[in-house]
Amino acid sequence: MCQNISTICASDYAIRILSWTDFIHARLENRNNQLWVQPARLESALLSMAQKEALIIIPEDLEEIAAGKIIDIQLLPSESLIPGHFHIFNQL
Repeated sequence: MCQNISTICASDYAIRILSWTDFIHARLENRNNQLWVQPARLESALLSMAQKEALIIIPEDLEEIAAGKIIDIQLLPSESLIPGHFHIFNQL
C-alpha cells in the first residue's frame, strides 16, 4: 500500500510546466534520522523505474523545487523502508 507524506527535497529540480499533476521517480535518504527525497536523475528510464522508492508529487504549474523545501511524496512499498526509522513530517 502506498502512503502520501511530506518530506524534504535533497536537491534543486527544474520542472517543465504542465497543466496537470505529475510524478518524478525518487530515492530516499536518511539524514540525521530525517527522511529526505532525492529526485532521480538517471539517463535510463528503466533503471530509474527499478530503483525508485518514492514518487515526488508535482502540482500543476510548478516551475521548480528548491533543495530544502518540504514537498509531498508518495512512498512506494519497500523492504528497506521500515516505519519508525525516520522522522516523517506531518502533511502541511
